[in-house]
Amino acid sequence: DALFICTMRLYQEGRLDHNYTLISRYSLQVSPAFGQYPACNGYPNTKPPGPHCFGGDDRLVGREGSFSAGDGEGRCVRENHVGFWYALPKNGRCPAGQAPGKDAWSSGCTWSLTQRVKTIRQDCLLKDQDYLKYCKADVLEKKGFTRSIKALEAAFASEDPSMGGCADIGGPNTDERQA
Repeated sequence: DALFICTMRLYQEGRLDHNYTLISRYSLQVSPAFGQYPACNGYPNTKPPGPHCFGGDDRLVGREGSFSAGDGEGRCVRENHVGFWYALPKNGRCPAGQAPGKDAWSSGCTWSLTQRVKTIRQDCLLKDQDYLKYCKADVLEKKGFTRSIKALEAAFASEDPSMGGCADIGGPNTDERQA
């Protein structure tokens, strides 16, 4: 999300614990019965291999306001001015072709992938689209991340660099990640 990318690049550059090179957007179906958002770090290609999570629920989708901003932890509020982060526990993933229903909290099927919408190279956003200038302007204005959000949305909305777009480089389909 916009806030995470801005924060990691403006304030954490020398201390990044991840080697992000790609950014993907997926379409999901998620149960509204949210659990605690876990603190996770590491990915399969990190040393030691991750992810390593603390807290959370092994089935319910975790949700919180980005960087815990907003009212409370954000699990039970409808809106948050900086958006939400979602944690998708492996044990809550619905079987292929199934979507979470009203009984998701008890059935265990709490989220499903509908499709991978687009995957872009992070360098396209950061360098080609000069994303950090939007981040810096938003931070200085102190009224949210509206410029950054619009620039991130433009990167996914178009393939045309003159419109702020980035090329879709492809990625796994939803059924390929079912493992």
